[in-house]
Amino acid sequence: MEINLTVHTTRKRRALLFVEKISSELLSFSMCFFGAIDDAPEWKQPGIRDDELDEFICLLISLYRELKFSVGGLAIEEDMKGLFDVNKVWPNEKYNFVNLTFKDNLYKFQAILINKSLNEKLSEGQYTLIDNSCMLYRNA
Repeated sequence: MEINLTVHTTRKRRALLFVEKISSELLSFSMCFFGAIDDAPEWKQPGIRDDELDEFICLLISLYRELKFSVGGLAIEEDMKGLFDVNKVWPNEKYNFVNLTFKDNLYKFQAILINKSLNEKLSEGQYTLIDNSCMLYRNA
């Protein structure tokens, strides 16, 4: 499913929300924004500047507070399916939390939010506890 959105951060942005069933147990929600650093006046889209990343991390945290998802991330040209150690086309039952891994792909994300119940999946690192129920990793 693909849904057109308008998201109001400091600047109003158009986005696409993709909802995909990646296994019988998991849905993937991907919200895609125009991601260039520069604005695109011809498309009437603001780019995402480095100083705006905190706004998107706050958006991720706000979404978690409302939806209580298991894992969420903020990345450029990457999505959450990339965190699964699976080389299969989805939907596929291999997309499950047993195959969730951060070891090789964490660097591709500016931020990862993970429910505390999955904290054994995290390697050692700098994490911030959010609402006593999830952990936030920020790439330096």
